[in-house]
Amino acid sequence: MKTVVFETPEQRELGLQHLPSIPDDTVFVFAFTRPGALFHSRNCPEPFEVVFMSASEKVLRRGILTPPNDTIIAPPGTTHTYEARPGVLHGL
Repeated sequence: MKTVVFETPEQRELGLQHLPSIPDDTVFVFAFTRPGALFHSRNCPEPFEVVFMSASEKVLRRGILTPPNDTIIAPPGTTHTYEARPGVLHGL
């Protein structure tokens, strides 16, 4: 499994947008997610799963976003977020 960490504001803002496809074996990590942050599927190539995590690695919320208009908001307590193809994050 490959991990790609989005650390800079620019990387976090771009996220999965404009990729040709979402790789099967890759988990994208938003290293710093503030509660209330909006995640969207605009300009993403295909549906993807989002999992919001606490500092203690507790799953706070998960969802599947389908382009182009789905959105989800990071719940209270969120510190970081994972994104991947649907099913890749099933072990969380």
